[in-house]
Amino acid sequence: MVRQLQPAMVSVQADCHAISPIDGTPLTSRRQRAEYMKRNSLEDAVPAAETIRNAKARKAENERLAAQIPKLPEHVIRELQATA
Repeated sequence: MVRQLQPAMVSVQADCHAISPIDGTPLTSRRQRAEYMKRNSLEDAVPAAETIRNAKARKAENERLAAQIPKLPEHVIRELQATA
């Protein structure tokens, strides 16, 4: 029998959420970051939730439009499949 030693899982919590791209000051809370961004006329990129919501809306619209496209008759589909 052989005993194996493995390092313990250690996680370190960061003391800041972001660092200012302008002057390098650490921003330790979301409120501080929001105030900093407002003070310097900065804007966040599009939030992920909004991007997902927009993608779902586009998908639903595409499905709605696809449902309006007339379907080929079954005998034409069978003929196309037979020749393929």
